[in-house]
Amino acid sequence: MAPQGETVNAGFAETSNQISVVTPSLVRLFQTDGQLLTSVENRLGPFAAISPVGGDLGIVVLRGSGDLVVFDDVAAQNQTAMIPSRAAYTSYRLSGDRLSFLRANAQTWDVTDLVTGTLRGSSPLGDGYQAADVSISADATLIFIGAVGDLPARLLDVATGTEVQQFGDATEGYFSFDDRVLATGRADAETAQIWRTTR
Repeated sequence: MAPQGETVNAGFAETSNQISVVTPSLVRLFQTDGQLLTSVENRLGPFAAISPVGGDLGIVVLRGSGDLVVFDDVAAQNQTAMIPSRAAYTSYRLSGDRLSFLRANAQTWDVTDLVTGTLRGSSPLGDGYQAADVSISADATLIFIGAVGDLPARLLDVATGTEVQQFGDATEGYFSFDDRVLATGRADAETAQIWRTTR
């Protein structure tokens, strides 16, 4: 049991039947039947969020500063990459395949490849889109930027930052895990629209 008020992160491994439970002081690995496999000191450091990199290729730790740190394993905790913050970010999204990370603020967004640590793309949100909701496709090739006021929702190519399509007054957009479908809508509406994507 973690002390009351302490941050706890739980995650499931993809390639083994293990569950990780991370607190600021300890990392514990359990089998899915609840048997404790190991308990080690947390050397991952302070975190705002933790998630496995897709296919159990590592663990990404989001710092409160917006920095990303990638470790090889939740138990071994060897740092493999440090991806510093380029701005004061206000929102974050992990791609569906959990291999890329979207960081955004009121002015710009950037997408980072978590395996290589390289920047996949970066671009301004656009004039008037300071309060827009953003999301990322599962394969991290497309960014959805929600509508704001009279400005339409937009779909951008990550690599080039160019607009691919507009989606009217939709304030939110979510991609399916295979990227074949994009659902768009508004929180104040009773219906959503489902779009088939073509690549």
